[in-house]
Amino acid sequence: FGTGRRVIVARGTTDVANPAEIAYSDDNGTTWTLVNVGSTNGQFVQAAGGLFALDQNNIWMVTSGGYVYYSEDAGVTWTTQDAGVATASTLWAVHFADNLVGFAGGASDDVIRTIDGGVAWSAVTDVGATSTVNTIFALNAQKAWAGTANGRLYYTEDAGTTWTRRSFSGDGVGAVKSIKFVNDLIGFMTHDTAAPVGRVFVTMDGGFNWEAVTTVTNNGLNDIAVCDENNFYLAGEVTSGTATLVKVQPAA
Repeated sequence: FGTGRRVIVARGTTDVANPAEIAYSDDNGTTWTLVNVGSTNGQFVQAAGGLFALDQNNIWMVTSGGYVYYSEDAGVTWTTQDAGVATASTLWAVHFADNLVGFAGGASDDVIRTIDGGVAWSAVTDVGATSTVNTIFALNAQKAWAGTANGRLYYTEDAGTTWTRRSFSGDGVGAVKSIKFVNDLIGFMTHDTAAPVGRVFVTMDGGFNWEAVTTVTNNGLNDIAVCDENNFYLAGEVTSGTATLVKVQPAA
């Protein structure tokens, strides 16, 4: 995360005897330190987008029950920012545009938003997909993108008051798993078809058009990490006995 060398992972399955947990390593995975997050047993991070680092110190995590957690010391300690008040739905993804503005989304179309770094969270209008919000990306205080578990893509330009569906080839089936923008114009998205077979799309015009990018054969893509407009990494399901981790360089 950030410019440091700390690696942080979150437990992605429930443990009825323990609260949500993260582990961090400062030696590239040789040793790990386990940290409890919150005190509600059974909570866990639903997907890759449920853990977000704005920089090497400021990190947010979302879980079931609508809980939002925050760390300002690179994951060593955590505080509860919202204990299911803004929404009681399970949250799947959280993303901040800067140190003040953030969006989180989850089950039942629910989206919540903060404009003060998470001191207060409030519900905005549901995206309208009648499905889970798998991934969310905040560009600024007004504009954000959301992808859903029924394969749809939505955006807002008024801070979540209204959401508009944006079509792309193959939408409406499978699931949109990850959305990442480099800037206001260039962004990437992963979409698993109903098979599932993961596909990658790129936009060069702020999301108006999305074009497929050629990638390797896979059994589903869970997340995308974007370095710049020409380089990104994909993490996905096991394919032919091997976990999927791919570096992609789209054609200019």
